[in-house]
Amino acid sequence: MVSGALTVALAGKISQIVGCTLAYLAVFDIAGVVVSLVFDISPSPSVSGAAYYALWLVLGVFCGLFNYGTAYGDDPQKTGRVVCATVTILLSALSVLFFVILWNGGSIDDSYVPDNMPLTLTFFVAVTAGTFLGHNAFQPAAKTTK
Repeated sequence: MVSGALTVALAGKISQIVGCTLAYLAVFDIAGVVVSLVFDISPSPSVSGAAYYALWLVLGVFCGLFNYGTAYGDDPQKTGRVVCATVTILLSALSVLFFVILWNGGSIDDSYVPDNMPLTLTFFVAVTAGTFLGHNAFQPAAKTTK
């Protein structure tokens, strides 16, 4: 009966991680859309395509860090790997879903996520990298014995 309780607890934790991840993705996507809109209406000709990639890369790393910091809860030792695995699987599934629904006929040539496939994949890879970076950064220091 212990394994059944463990399975329910793990399913509950995974659903919390998925909900937290989707919330952070939505918030950071809205922030990215606002900044992209400012770039689009900016009269400055110096805004290039690289600026959009830099924007979504930075937003993705911070999204992953904030998500990991929120999702792992009180015990990064036990839950950290579950957060990393859940985020990786979720973003992979979203990539496949967006490919089937949005990008199958080609990506829309704009600067918004998820309409633009390269920018979305950049954002998702950066979120995953930020999550793993958070996992490595938030691990407690190993105890040394003398």
